[in-house]
Amino acid sequence: MPVNPVRQIGTLTAFLLRDLARSLSGAAPPALTLILYSFTFTYPAGIDYFAAVAGACLLTVAYVTMLLLAWRINRGISYPWLVLLRRRGSLLAALGFSTLVVSAAMTVLFTGLALVQRKIELSPELAVQIGLRWLPLFVLVIAAGLLTSKLVSRGGSYLVVPLVLAVLFTVDEWRGVLERSQLGIAVQTVNAIGWPVRSLLLTDPATVTASTVAPLVGAGLLVLSLAALLSWIAIQSFANKDLIWVE
Repeated sequence: MPVNPVRQIGTLTAFLLRDLARSLSGAAPPALTLILYSFTFTYPAGIDYFAAVAGACLLTVAYVTMLLLAWRINRGISYPWLVLLRRRGSLLAALGFSTLVVSAAMTVLFTGLALVQRKIELSPELAVQIGLRWLPLFVLVIAAGLLTSKLVSRGGSYLVVPLVLAVLFTVDEWRGVLERSQLGIAVQTVNAIGWPVRSLLLTDPATVTASTVAPLVGAGLLVLSLAALLSWIAIQSFANKDLIWVE
């Protein structure tokens, strides 16, 4: 009997979320969100600070959540039902959607705290704009987390993607160092690599106009393309991997 892949992914997503909620590990995403919020929003801040700093904090939570969900699946207790899956890719898709759901909930928690405590002033229009700019970055970080998890990665390959992400998200610091060293080509390279992430995170939402929407859309599409590439690599790696279950 053929299995509807969409329904299967939905069922797996619900299972993963329920499994996380019923375990002590389920306290990790909200706890990390609260810790990051308490450290980064001690005083009222502008909307540009919120878009950049809150975005970076929530992306960190998303990455940790993906690793946590993948770790919970990578256990011997998961074997009886996992072997029944006709396509392993369905599990990876469910892990991605589960992480996205948890990340959305943590975004609401983080933003709600900032609004209730009057740390920011956020209109519905700016909230939608920031959310749409964060979404491709969430997808990228989730794909990277999937690829670097012990469930999918092979050998030391899980170390490569975090290094690449570290370069992308600290590109402004590297750019300053290179400019002081008068390395023009290196500066241009760093600018090209980090432009999509920098545009989506650091562009002041209050200054976005019709003329600046196109570059943001282009940056989002580039980030999503990179996320698609990482997801494809993860699927190929997981499809042919001999699973060693962690008890």
